[in-house]
Amino acid sequence: MNPNKSFTDLKMKQREKISEWLYEETNKYYKQYSRMPGKSQREAILFSVYDKIQSAEIWIPYQEVKKYYLSRLIHFEKRIIRSIV
Repeated sequence: MNPNKSFTDLKMKQREKISEWLYEETNKYYKQYSRMPGKSQREAILFSVYDKIQSAEIWIPYQEVKKYYLSRLIHFEKRIIRSIV
């Protein structure tokens, strides 16, 4: 285990799986509340997805997943809104 592993160090399939989990959780939240998650809700989504990551035995630091999620949030929002229209 490399404690300095970054998100880009993961295999493509692992990155895609994590990205899809993050999108699904964000989309589920959006459908339930008709808005994007706030700061505390984002943490809840991250914890939920991080549990899945650990269950899948993908080793990546939580902070790397968080950094990736925050960078992708605007893209997820656009994708969710496009799927509604």
